[in-house]
Amino acid sequence: MRKKSCVLVLIMLLCCVLVACNDVPDDKGVRMERDLSVDTSSPIGLYFYASDGTYQRYNENIGENYFDTNKPTVAFFHGWLPEASGFKDGEICHNADEFAPKIIEAGYNFCALDYSKFAQSLPALFNYIWMGFDDSHSVACRFAREFAACFKDYDKEIRFVSHSYGAHSSTATAYLLSKMVEQGIIGANCLPSRMTYADPYLGDLFTGGMFGGIKGDTIENVGESIGARSTTEVVADCMQYLSDKGVVIDVYCGMPMAYDQFLEKETERRDACKKKLYDSGAWTILKGLQKKYGTVGDIHMLTLEWTFDSFFADVKHSERQYFPTASLDNQKMLALKGKLFESTLEELNVNNDVLVEVER
Repeated sequence: MRKKSCVLVLIMLLCCVLVACNDVPDDKGVRMERDLSVDTSSPIGLYFYASDGTYQRYNENIGENYFDTNKPTVAFFHGWLPEASGFKDGEICHNADEFAPKIIEAGYNFCALDYSKFAQSLPALFNYIWMGFDDSHSVACRFAREFAACFKDYDKEIRFVSHSYGAHSSTATAYLLSKMVEQGIIGANCLPSRMTYADPYLGDLFTGGMFGGIKGDTIENVGESIGARSTTEVVADCMQYLSDKGVVIDVYCGMPMAYDQFLEKETERRDACKKKLYDSGAWTILKGLQKKYGTVGDIHMLTLEWTFDSFFADVKHSERQYFPTASLDNQKMLALKGKLFESTLEELNVNNDVLVEVER
């Protein structure tokens, strides 16, 4: 009887082990939440603009004048917004409404992923976006869930456009969405096919030790370890991952403090990180605007204006090649992956600007 009992116990233990093993995710990582419900009690979320300048938070019954499923979509991610006191009740990111009308008139839906009322502390933004916010889900996790809920049945092109620290929120959101696709939570139709970066803030100065450093050790909802990586290396790894998945990436840069101030005391790591960033897409440095406006201050917003203006610019090309602008189609932009360009015109006039390819 004791022998039979021992055998029975062993069988039960084996079953428990098998069940436990079956419950452990495979190489796709930690199981992500499957709940796509939207928390509308928080102002952090997805907002659509209409042609009359009004905007509305996403909901299942949102009107066609805000979100027309027959049109392609541009989704905008704002950056650091140091002044919250000037916001009116219900107002969202300041600069989105400046660009929305032209994009809508060109036949797109235009939406903004907004957390502007909480984007005032630059040293805290990396933690808010990637790790967690207010003892709950990270900004990127909230964005990804709401975006997936909205676009789950959508079959048109999606493009992410980001400015400054929006490079982090757009990259993290796209990364989480792609991981959700890997785990079968959503379809690949929810993913952006193009990611356009306007003067991305890739610097790591404000997450250094004197500002408190990175608070946390994993990317929320995927359980991926940050490890010893800098904030720039995290973005570079995710951009490379997205590029390898087929996302077309184009980057337009104006203020070196934003796009080039990282890992300055670690030459080998900096070189490896920079190579990874530049290998992921087509990069353009707006040298012409830098010569006229300098490399700090106004150049940061002018780069955003140049990028949005380039949506409507004539496609630039020579007999031998095309040049990167937001108006260039995905296939032609993909052919420029890994190349570096510079602008030459010392004024904000994309149509008349001349781009040249330079050595990296």
